[in-house]
Amino acid sequence: MKSINLLVAGALIISFSPIFVKLIELGPTWIAFWRATIAASFLFLFQFKLPNRANYKSFFKLSFLAGLTIALDLFVWHKSIKMIGAGLATVLGNTQVIYMVVFSIWIFKEPLTKKKTSSLLLAILGVLLISNIEIPSEVSSDQFYLGVVYGLLTGVA
Repeated sequence: MKSINLLVAGALIISFSPIFVKLIELGPTWIAFWRATIAASFLFLFQFKLPNRANYKSFFKLSFLAGLTIALDLFVWHKSIKMIGAGLATVLGNTQVIYMVVFSIWIFKEPLTKKKTSSLLLAILGVLLISNIEIPSEVSSDQFYLGVVYGLLTGVA
């Protein structure tokens, strides 16, 4: 029961992260830096729990690559949140599912089935419909469109 409570608490905290990013007075780069630093500290401590110390070097290399990827992800996502708001930035960041299907077809040569095609089209249509909002008056159109690009890059990262 204790692990379920921790899981629910973690899910609640993570679900509010875009709102916290929007409210915090720091810039998006500093927020990403601190989030990545805190996560890296826990990952560093976790590596001591590895059963086979021979895997330490490969674990460190993969962890470093994962850290760079998440740092890029957080950087572009936080920039997007600051520019276009937490809701739309999160929706655009979740376009990752679209990219994963495209990458699986392109890189792993998976066949493009009718099911994948219809799912891709519906996902893209859903993103277009949900993001078809007016540009807020306090944001310039250039800044808005740059925020959308950052949001889409979040999905790629």
